[in-house]
Amino acid sequence: MIRVTGAEEIALVAAAVRAMGTDRKIVNDMAAGIRQGMGPVTRAIRAYETEVLPATGGLNLWVAKAKIRTLVRRAPKTAGVLIRQGRNSGTGERSDLKRLDSMGRVRHPTWGRAPWHGQTVVSGAFTDGATPELLDQGMDAVINAAENAAERVCNA
Repeated sequence: MIRVTGAEEIALVAAAVRAMGTDRKIVNDMAAGIRQGMGPVTRAIRAYETEVLPATGGLNLWVAKAKIRTLVRRAPKTAGVLIRQGRNSGTGERSDLKRLDSMGRVRHPTWGRAPWHGQTVVSGAFTDGATPELLDQGMDAVINAAENAAERVCNA
């Protein structure tokens, strides 16, 4: 059994697949396993956003419906897992959900029309949504997926 302990090993598995010229499906399956393991984390983030953001005007549901992506990076210097959330606003531009999360500030039109007003909401709705226990479970999924891929590379 091959033991994987972090992002460095994800990069090593990907490098071994490239070096051996083995099937790219191994790395793709590893990434799919990681994304699947992060499912409970993304569901918890959505539930927390719905709970802590104001329901007035539907902000909580609007933010919770934003797409959450799990990006698996396999390059040697940037290996790891990144969870991002984003969506377009009603004006067609990208919404600033990072600002909403980090500063607890949101801009919105009054009753759906100009003028726009700033509002303070709970900060950390995205980052605090994933509990340490869920993140540990997600890390276990990352490790298991990388170990399975390493085993497949060694057996190839």
